[in-house]
Amino acid sequence: CSLRGTQLQVQVLMRIPLALLLFATGLVGLLFFYPRAPSPWIDMSSAEGSIGTWGSEIMAIKSKTGVNTADNWQENWPDIDGAHKNFDKKHTPHAKVLENGDLQIIIPGRGLSRAGVKGHYIQYLFVRDEVNRLRYAIKFNPDDEVFPWTVKAAHLKGARTLTPYAIDVIHGIWEGPDVAYE
Repeated sequence: CSLRGTQLQVQVLMRIPLALLLFATGLVGLLFFYPRAPSPWIDMSSAEGSIGTWGSEIMAIKSKTGVNTADNWQENWPDIDGAHKNFDKKHTPHAKVLENGDLQIIIPGRGLSRAGVKGHYIQYLFVRDEVNRLRYAIKFNPDDEVFPWTVKAAHLKGARTLTPYAIDVIHGIWEGPDVAYE
């Protein structure tokens, strides 16, 4: 009986390294060779980074510039009848809550679905809640398809009010109107 038990133990022990090898190679294959789902923070941006780095970059920009709104933008861009005509409509983000709880962000006066062109584009979109907590941020490169942009409801759970923001590389930070969220 003990010989049979010893043979069984040897067979089991021989299978463990094989199982580990198969598991490890399968894991390596999953990590490096199979397509991965995009990060819920990065979504479909081609820009490098994460919400942590983007949040820091946004705060650095905010500390250097003011925030434009539909009401105050003329203080920063006074030529309202010339080159800056309808400037607020071309830069101010607007959000609406979709039936599934996602948040869709658009800039109504933009004629492009892309972020823009090299040297002049929407570099960031971000959303803050009623206590000014950063709920979502994404960074874009000029050729990224941006609008309309959808923020998944998972990022927004627990928020009551959301405010969309956009950062234009030339014309700074633009704050959109608040939207109720529940």
